[in-house]
Amino acid sequence: MHTIQQYITEAELLLAIQYRAIKRLRIEETENESYITHVLLTKEEDEKTLITQRKHPREWASLDRLIKHIRNNYGNVGTITLTLSNSDSRQQTE
Repeated sequence: MHTIQQYITEAELLLAIQYRAIKRLRIEETENESYITHVLLTKEEDEKTLITQRKHPREWASLDRLIKHIRNNYGNVGTITLTLSNSDSRQQTE
């Protein structure tokens, strides 16, 4: 039985960008207010999560740093969407 890989490494992402195989890059804010990246390849239906070498989702603490990383390392990746976490699920401190 063949399983679909639901993750992508930085090296694989760079290769996909080189071959213009990126349909969409989606940045998702997590509940702990960090940011992870999901990639939709042109010939696939499911998104893949960008992971580290240790197979954990690659997280950024700052959206500014993530955008800088994308611009410096990936160039023009086409459409980028941003999904913010549900503010109701966060604990509000007052």
